[in-house]
Amino acid sequence: MDDLPAYKPYRKGTVEALNGAVEEMLLVSLPGYTRRARPVEAYRPDPVEDLLSYPDFVKALLDGVAWWNTEHHPADLTDGQTPAEACRWRTGCCW
Repeated sequence: MDDLPAYKPYRKGTVEALNGAVEEMLLVSLPGYTRRARPVEAYRPDPVEDLLSYPDFVKALLDGVAWWNTEHHPADLTDGQTPAEACRWRTGCCW
């Protein structure tokens, strides 16, 4: 295995696409997300007491991944499948 150089997203398309999907579909909805498209004068950080603890963040992330794989129906999958259903069909896996 050869590691690709850091900070070269154009050489890691699959990873970058996955990271972008996580950001667009999950992270933007969490308190403390700082890359929101807000006008500078309207930007106010979320109060510290509203931020998630690390265990709560991990739970939100795992819940988001479970939703994506088992309930989300991406337009590019045929027959309205979820990613988990498409993976099982393609690999013959029955988990």
